[in-house]
Amino acid sequence: MQKIQKSLAILLCGLFLLTALVSCEVFSTGAETQQKTTLAETVFEVTLSEPVNENESLYLEILDEVTGIALNPTRYAMEAKDNLSYFVRIPLTIGSLQKYRYVRQGTDVNLIERDTFGNVVQYRLAAIKKPAVIKDLIAGWEEKAYAGKTGEISGYVYDQKTEAPLGEIMICLNGLRTFSSSDGYFELKNVPLGEFNLVAYHPDGKYKVFQQGAVIAENSVTPASFGIEPAKFVKVTFVATPPAGQTTSGTLRFISNLYSQGNTLNENSGGVSVLASQAPAMALQSNGTYTLTLEIPEGFDLQYKYSLGDGFLNAERYQDGSYRIRQLLVPGHDLKVKNSIETWFSSGSNAVTFNLTVPENTPANDQISIQFNPFVWMEPIPMQQVSGNKWTFTLYNPQEYLNGAQFRFCRNAQCGLADDVLTTGPTAPGYILNLEDTAGQSINYALEKWAGLTQSAYTFKPVSIPANNIYIKAIELSKKFSKKDMAYFDWGIVNAAVNGANMLMITPTWTFPAASNAGISLRPGSDLMQPDLDEILAFTKETNLTPALYPQPRFTSGSDEYWYQVERSYNWWVDWFQHYERFILHYADYAELNGIQTLVIGGSTVSPAFPEGKLANGNASNSPFDAEDLWSALIQKVRSRFTGQLFFALPYSSNLSTSYGFIEEVDAVYVEMNAALTTSESPSVGELRERFSAILDDDIYNLYATYRKPLILALNYASIDGSASNCLNFSNSCEKSIRSESNPYSGTDLEEQALVYQAIIGEAVQRDWIYGLVSQGYNPSVLVEDHSWSTYGKPAGVVLSHYFNSLVR
Repeated sequence: MQKIQKSLAILLCGLFLLTALVSCEVFSTGAETQQKTTLAETVFEVTLSEPVNENESLYLEILDEVTGIALNPTRYAMEAKDNLSYFVRIPLTIGSLQKYRYVRQGTDVNLIERDTFGNVVQYRLAAIKKPAVIKDLIAGWEEKAYAGKTGEISGYVYDQKTEAPLGEIMICLNGLRTFSSSDGYFELKNVPLGEFNLVAYHPDGKYKVFQQGAVIAENSVTPASFGIEPAKFVKVTFVATPPAGQTTSGTLRFISNLYSQGNTLNENSGGVSVLASQAPAMALQSNGTYTLTLEIPEGFDLQYKYSLGDGFLNAERYQDGSYRIRQLLVPGHDLKVKNSIETWFSSGSNAVTFNLTVPENTPANDQISIQFNPFVWMEPIPMQQVSGNKWTFTLYNPQEYLNGAQFRFCRNAQCGLADDVLTTGPTAPGYILNLEDTAGQSINYALEKWAGLTQSAYTFKPVSIPANNIYIKAIELSKKFSKKDMAYFDWGIVNAAVNGANMLMITPTWTFPAASNAGISLRPGSDLMQPDLDEILAFTKETNLTPALYPQPRFTSGSDEYWYQVERSYNWWVDWFQHYERFILHYADYAELNGIQTLVIGGSTVSPAFPEGKLANGNASNSPFDAEDLWSALIQKVRSRFTGQLFFALPYSSNLSTSYGFIEEVDAVYVEMNAALTTSESPSVGELRERFSAILDDDIYNLYATYRKPLILALNYASIDGSASNCLNFSNSCEKSIRSESNPYSGTDLEEQALVYQAIIGEAVQRDWIYGLVSQGYNPSVLVEDHSWSTYGKPAGVVLSHYFNSLVR
């Protein structure tokens, strides 16, 4: 560990490889681009809420997000002023954006600091613009709420030139993090008292980093509205020369801290942050170099490296085997950056090549990945296709960590779901890698069978289709669809279009933690950000599907458990509605800006917030007495910002006769169906049709008769045994059963899901007051026959395809 004891000069100038200051000269020497930089002494002063033990030390760790937040920190020992105050002086590059946090270390302890809600601090931000003192407070080290006095900070972020509000700007203050909504508003609650560093940061650098001090006072709200300056984009061409005397086998990728190039802004499996599957590939040139041109904002602190894997595995190294991380503070002009890769090896000089043969029934458009488990399963790494069903991957580093580790193969980076049948499941063991016997050799493996990929033919007897009013034939994306799934969603969307769908229901999420409404926000990695939605939207239009938005809360512990755990007092409800309103309006604005004509709000996940709402166990949710007015007010606010058609989603129940006045204010009712259709363990399609016919005519028709609004039926039935009865013959609902089961194929019943789809659609098309059909829970990332709600590649998808393609107006 490095300890800085003496004060450095106020400004230090030096020459560092690939570390550029915008105002500094850029020059090349042979195959390597170099730039001068200026360093500034930065003093970090931190106050503890409780002293560390006598045998423990306090460290500041500067994080390497490109290698992985948890994998390559640089730690600096801090000096004590007294038992609650510490400091350290570190020379840092002016123009850089430092990501750091505090660690408590002793003989038997290695603890990362916690924020005031008891969550692990992912990182703090500090923009280095000049010599400065940065003051922090550590709230604690345990998973419990901070007991000290707190205040709040809130305000609006806007474009400094146009004054337009800016959404999805990351705001960091003393270890707390949130994102602005579409109106530019942000808030941070439960902030300790004192003066701290507020940093506003665009994940792709489209706006320049903003930083200012913020004073937090007890039981008060600190106002903090500010404008940030848009950045000019420049073209940067990277030219990488591979190591001399070493083979470079595989796809060379550019691994960086740009969100749009694979950075999740999150700590993923094994501690990595950048997904190899979404990092751009470089092009091999005739002279043996690799090139890539990107448009990058001026002034952006670009952290990057070259890799044949991700930031940790198979990434370039210094000649001594240590991690290499490169930095470029992007200048205000187009630039060519030349880099020489010193070595691919962290130890030794013998690579190991994995040669894989996959089954003949592997879908032609699948990308095969390899996954390693040195201490936990890491993120999958794409393999290289040699021909047909043969794939290869060459492992260079870090072999010192991987000897004795496990490995396995999967499809479309969906390890834990679409694996080799012998290694299936999120925590399943893999094959043991013995590098002592295989160093410098090849591992040849013939994969006999993929889990969940039988693709057996399915036939059924469809009903005749009379004249009908089915305008909407939609596929609704799974609420679990996340940043990790973005690399391979395209063929699943194509499949939906080929199967006759005319609409794709996109389900963006924000995270709703049960611990506090103050934590309701967009959470990168789990919740899609605007660049992701833009990509899905563009591809949806390419496939001639009509895009629609259905924003959904994402609950970390499941929707039922969330509603059981939260407070549900009147004041809590008022606060919750304010956050939910921000969430909905954020996506209403996105829909309006991007020409999306359909927006859905409400739904089963928020039904406890309806007037006279119920919990999953049937007990009253204690929704506020004025819930009717709150929903009506939200609808009016959506209408004031969104000009398309607005649907309200209602979960089916036996109490659909309850009248909600605000439904009069929407354009259609979106009825979510997962109700039990039978008590039989082996129902026939005739029995299911008979029961659903009664539900339609006795219950759902009442909705239509009451509101005279178009009705859209959304089917939410999983391919699990008992789906037709909502798993009533088991101890849990189907949703709970699936959530609690680590094996994604436990209890799978493809036939039952198909029967339910036949029954519901067969009856629905007979009613001219049904205007649309939707299949919920669609996973477009991989064709797999698991027990989920997705119909992609399942018999229920065959049923859906027949009716969707036959329902032609």
